[in-house]
Amino acid sequence: LNYHAICAVCDSCMSEATLTLNERLFHPGATAENMYFVTLGRMHYDHKDPRLSTDVERGEWIAEPVLWMKWYYCGTLEAD
Repeated sequence: LNYHAICAVCDSCMSEATLTLNERLFHPGATAENMYFVTLGRMHYDHKDPRLSTDVERGEWIAEPVLWMKWYYCGTLEAD
């Protein structure tokens, strides 16, 4: 594998965001463009079906389907 090529792909495909408490990252119905990884702290995903609401913690991710298909966010993700 070419180390420089891998670094170039990672640099162009990934970015970092810092959120404040209760700041919203996405809302229901918005066109999904990103998958998110929680690297510090915790996020809360709120879905209209309470069984699907959950906390997303360090080391976890959310919105993976955006990698494989056209996707719309189905709930709200906020910094917790």
